[in-house]
Amino acid sequence: MNDNKKNADLSICMGTTLQITPAGDLPLLAKKNGGKMVIINLSKTKHDEKADLIINARVDDVMRMLMTTMDIDVVQKFNADFIVPLSIHPLERFRKNRKRWKMKKEE
Repeated sequence: MNDNKKNADLSICMGTTLQITPAGDLPLLAKKNGGKMVIINLSKTKHDEKADLIINARVDDVMRMLMTTMDIDVVQKFNADFIVPLSIHPLERFRKNRKRWKMKKEE
């Protein structure tokens, strides 16, 4: 078993509410062993009360500020304006399935 997650000095959780287990509980392993935990997210998370630092902001903004402060250039290798012309998960199919899921819950 890899003990890196337990031995980490710092866990940085970015853009997640930490709701999905077991992944959402991994930062707590380091915390229990004396590590620090930082959460960067727009909304509250289920582990906010255990965090050493909480930053409620967009991850992109925080990372941009951090990189600027550290004088690290970020090379943008993709076009942020690029639009995916076709998804393997069409919106129409999602909407149809969502209606079906709601019906099952009500039954």
